[in-house]
This record gives sequence, C-alpha cells and structure tokens, in this order.
Amino acid sequence: MMASADPVTSIPVHRSTLQLLQRVKTAAETWDDFLISLTDDYISPALKAELDRRLGVEPIISGRDAKREFLEMRRSGTRKA
Repeated sequence: MMASADPVTSIPVHRSTLQLLQRVKTAAETWDDFLISLTDDYISPALKAELDRRLGVEPIISGRDAKREFLEMRRSGTRKA
C-alpha cells in the first residue's frame, strides 16, 4: 500500500455524537466531505482567513492546553493580548 501525503486519522467521539452526525450525513458523502461542509456552513470566510493567518504565526497547542489556559485566565481575571 502506498503511503499518503495526507494520512487518514482516527477521531475519538462519544457514540451518541457519532449517531447524531450519522443522521445528518448522507450516504453519498465521505466523512471528509461532510466535515468540510460543516466548516463551510458554520465558519465565515473572514474567520477562516483569520485562522489561516494565525496558524502561520502562532504556535499550535492542544485543545486540552487551550482549555487549561482559558480556565487559568478566567480564574485570575487576566486576558492575554
């Protein structure tokens, strides 16, 4: 099997989340197409451009680290610029 430049991943989700998503995903859609269409529906072009810009200049951190940072800022009443 040939290695892909864009390998497939596995995303752990609760069974109830998967069942909800399966109810709105059509059989003709791949999961890639379905998830991309969700971002197209819910993320504005301006926000997409800003996210792309930030990804080019800011470090990428895990969701767990982002949540921890947010909770620490909320507890301390501070906010990073």
